[in-house]
Amino acid sequence: NVSLTNCIISDNESARGGGIYMAGYMGPESGGDEIVIFQNVTISRNTATGYGSKSGGGMYLEKPITMINSIIWDNVTSFDYSYEYEGGMIPGGPYNEQDPPTIAYSNIAGDSIWFGEGNINLDPLFTNSSNGEFTLQEGSPCIDAGDPNLFYIDSDDSRSDMGSTGGSSIGINFAYYDFGAKG
Repeated sequence: NVSLTNCIISDNESARGGGIYMAGYMGPESGGDEIVIFQNVTISRNTATGYGSKSGGGMYLEKPITMINSIIWDNVTSFDYSYEYEGGMIPGGPYNEQDPPTIAYSNIAGDSIWFGEGNINLDPLFTNSSNGEFTLQEGSPCIDAGDPNLFYIDSDDSRSDMGSTGGSSIGINFAYYDFGAKG
C-alpha cells in the first residue's frame, strides 16, 4: 500500500497526469489488493501537455484511490475544449466503472462538485501559489472543512483543514502492532 500525507505536488509537467499519473490497475477487480491513499495532499499548478483535454492536469488515474481532506486546484491541460475538467482529476482506465475513486472532504476544481461526502468546488484561497505558498488565507472555504472525525483533527485541536497544511501529520498503520504478552 502507498500513503501520501501532508504533501504538495506542484509545478510539474507531463503528457498525461501533470501532477500524478497512476498506471497499472492492481485493485480487487484484478486480484490485487493495492490501496493508494491521499490524505491532506495539495495538487496544484501542474500541466498535462498531450492526449487532448482528457490528459488530467492534476491527476490521471488508472488505479483506485482513496482521497480525503485534499485539494486539487489550478491544474491545466494544454488543450482548451469546452468539455475539459479544468485540469482537475481525470479517472482513466476500465476499472473506474467497477471501482471508482473514493473521495471525501476534498476541494476539486471542475465543472461540478465531485461525488462523495463533504466535497466542494471553491477557490481554496492559497496564500501565494505562484511562489509555492499553499497555506490557506483567512476566509478560505477549506479551513475547518475536512473530515470531522477526531482522527483527522488539526494540530490546533480544530477540525481538519483541506490540503497539505491540514491534519495532525501523524500517520498510523494498523496493519501490525505487538502489544506484548498478557498476564
